[in-house]
Amino acid sequence: MKRAGIITIASMLFLLLAIPASAGCIRVISPNGGEVLTMKSKYIIKWQETCSKPFQVKIFLKNSSGFRELIGSVTVTSSLSGMEWFEWEAGKLLSGGYAQPGNDYKIVLKIAGDPAHIDRSDNFFTITLPKLEGHPVPKAYRKLVPPNEPVTQPPDPWGMPSEKGVDPGDWDSKPASGAGKQ
Repeated sequence: MKRAGIITIASMLFLLLAIPASAGCIRVISPNGGEVLTMKSKYIIKWQETCSKPFQVKIFLKNSSGFRELIGSVTVTSSLSGMEWFEWEAGKLLSGGYAQPGNDYKIVLKIAGDPAHIDRSDNFFTITLPKLEGHPVPKAYRKLVPPNEPVTQPPDPWGMPSEKGVDPGDWDSKPASGAGKQ
């Protein structure tokens, strides 16, 4: 009798340890780790679900520094395949603006009103800045970046280095009228 109790406890412990990090009826498919997303490019966030319908999925972007921000919300009323998706402009936050570039981001999916149903990317993915086609790196900016060091902020096409934490804005925009005139 005592041995059966130990086996039962050991079996339950094994099951608890074998349960994946996700809980409930939803599972992140992508980005699930290792992807490199270019800020402002369209990207499809995919998940698989077996939840009772209808339900609302809240989609968050988080990083290892504690940053967590809502990026979207989808109401699912029916599903033939159990596979759902959300088109996201990489880096864009629902509150406005963009997340900082980084290599430690995860997607978190939560069923609204039910904390038992949550999943997150298994590993980190990266959000990078877009390349500025046709805009050479200004000499003043080159002096700020030591040789053989990666450039983590894009140069301003008008000659000034970008400030950290500033919304990248529209990369293709022209300067305001009168800007740059002497």
